[in-house]
Amino acid sequence: MAYTGNRRLMKNSTAFTIVILLTGLLSCNQKGRQVPAERDTTSFEPTWESLRAYECPEWFQDAKFGIYTHWGPYSVPAWENEWYPRLIYSKSDEWGSRFYYYHREKWGDVSEFGYKDFIPLFTAEKFNADEWADLFSKAGAQFAGPVAQHHDGFAMWDSELTEWDAMDMGPKRDIVGELATAVRKKGMRFVTSFHHAFRWKYYEPSYTLEKSDTKDPRFAGINGLYPPVHEPGAPESKEFLDNWRDRVY
Repeated sequence: MAYTGNRRLMKNSTAFTIVILLTGLLSCNQKGRQVPAERDTTSFEPTWESLRAYECPEWFQDAKFGIYTHWGPYSVPAWENEWYPRLIYSKSDEWGSRFYYYHREKWGDVSEFGYKDFIPLFTAEKFNADEWADLFSKAGAQFAGPVAQHHDGFAMWDSELTEWDAMDMGPKRDIVGELATAVRKKGMRFVTSFHHAFRWKYYEPSYTLEKSDTKDPRFAGINGLYPPVHEPGAPESKEFLDNWRDRVY
């Protein structure tokens, strides 16, 4: 996997970071590996043996090149990388403190201007799904798609499970839905990358701060932008895991 990040590329809310995916992903069974005939490959148990029965689609094993994009409210500050939402709260971390002090100087203290406050500025006014799909196609991609939800907790599709999504806030558009239509129209397979799981831990550095919007119940919770407030290092609650499953569905 190769990552390209460029501050000039992310200079406005319509820019994005492209990540190139190559085949040979270890999570998939490769061609030639036989799945026992008696195994049920339509349902699984929580064991490695059961999961090993899974076979990747043939089209994915044959595909040599695909593209997925990171794009969300973090492209408004467009500073360094897409981990900006976490690192602006990481005052005590050697690397994160750079983000913390940059944010405070540029936008204000996180107690007054937190990550949530970038969402109204994320308007996607220049976004054109057909232009993206055309670029992917010309690059030779056989599959393409976006990060549907980054660790930040902002869903880029029209979700019924949260109001913190691109249809209800910011762009007021179903970004993932528009891309799905455009990519498929170009004859490519459409894929999404879903990063909800780490949302539970993503904002934990903010809990060491005296004041932080991540602890405000108006913005934090199962269906909030930020996760439910919890002790750093505590395991995910069942309610959180169920919500993760439901968002994937």
